Formats: sequence, C-alpha cells, structure tokens
Amino acid sequence: MGSRRKMPYGKKRKHPIKSTYKAPKSRYQRARQFTQYADYASYAVAIWMWLAPTPYFLVMPIAFALPVIGIVIAYRFSGIVEINSDEESTALTVMYPILIPSIGAALRVFADYNLATYWLTWIIAAILTLLAIAFAIYKIKELNPKTIKGYITILVMIPIFLCYFWSLLIFVNCYLDRSEPQVVPAKVLSKRIYEGDSSDSFYVSIDAWSADRSATEVEVTEDFYDAIFEGNQVDVIIREGTLRFPWYYIGLE
Repeated sequence: MGSRRKMPYGKKRKHPIKSTYKAPKSRYQRARQFTQYADYASYAVAIWMWLAPTPYFLVMPIAFALPVIGIVIAYRFSGIVEINSDEESTALTVMYPILIPSIGAALRVFADYNLATYWLTWIIAAILTLLAIAFAIYKIKELNPKTIKGYITILVMIPIFLCYFWSLLIFVNCYLDRSEPQVVPAKVLSKRIYEGDSSDSFYVSIDAWSADRSATEVEVTEDFYDAIFEGNQVDVIIREGTLRFPWYYIGLE
C-alpha cells in the first residue's frame, strides 16, 4: 500500500483553479434564440401597433424593421431556419416576424391615412415586391422556384411583401409630410357607427370636395363624430405627401 504524502507544516493544499471559460453556443442554439426573440417582438409590436400606437414614430419603424430582421435570420442561418417551415420539417421558422408586422402595418396605415387615390401606390409596391422577391431568391436557397416548397413559399411571400411595401410607402408619404395644407369646405351628408367585437368605428360621409371626387366616407374619432351633425360643414385638409401621393383628412371649421 502506498503512503499518503503529508503537506509540509504551515502550508495549505491548493485547490485547482476553476475555469471561467464557457463553451460557445451552437449555431442551432443561437438560431433558436434569435427566432424566439423575433417571434415575441412580432406579437408585442402587433398588439402595441393596434391597441395603442404611441409613440407612433417608434412603433411603426420597429414594425417595418422586423420583417427585414426575419429575412436576415433566414439567410444567416440557412439550413437551420426556414421562412415557410412545414409540419414535417425540423427547421425553425421566421414566418411570424415577417407576416404579422407586415399585415399589421398595412391595417394601421389604412386606418390612419386617406389617400386621394391608391392605384399608383399599389403599382410601386408591386414593383418593389418583385425586386425584393428576386433578391431573396438569389440569396436564400429555400426560395428555389424549381422545387414545390420553394415555389409555394414564393407565392406566400408575394402578398406579404406587397402589404409591407404598400404600408411603408404610405407611412413615409404621410407621416413625414411637411407640405403646406390646402383647406377645402365640404358638407356632411350622413354619419354612422360600425359596432365591432372589441371596439366601435365612427364614419362620416362628406359631399364631393373636388372635381374628381364623389361623396366620400371617412373614418373619424368618437369626439369628432359627436361634435358634428348632418348638414354641417367641415374642412377637408389636403396635403401633398412626401412621395407626392396626395392625402387628406377632415377637421372642424
């Protein structure tokens, strides 16, 4: 039997130094973390954007940034993260950060702004969508139009991108507009309340206020709705728009 060596008197046994080194996270763990954060952010922004979009200058840019972040995650973690992951696939997905903010932003700007005409915004949004889809096909292997899954994913992405670019155009055009307003009087023809499941919407129909405009129904706030009656005159405030898409809103005289 071997004998134990005794430590010299007055000396203490030294414990091994504990290492503070942490092994780096795997690529899958990092991808999972990024996709989870993006999912949580998309849900939070959707609620924030629809229920209480204040401050407006903050919530809307975040909503427009999330789909871009989703695309970047899909590109950065190709093979681990997919845009349109099906039930049979084990890959992570970034569909929600792309879909939810894009649709939410489109609904938000549609409720907030009235354009004199929309056809040009849709044409420009369609062109931007085609360019974005072409770029995504070039960069992301998943979007291979020669495969069934890639073809289906592209078809799913087209309306999402269309809503994204359309809402972005209207936001930039109206929110950043600093043009001089033009005021045109118009008569109130009727008003109505739409009773929704969670909240009510208030609408006012006004008479034609320009040569190329027929009677128009505009959504207004509850206070504005209560302050006017049929036959009253209101002001139609027309703005030029940052991107030269004329838009308008109505106000009391």
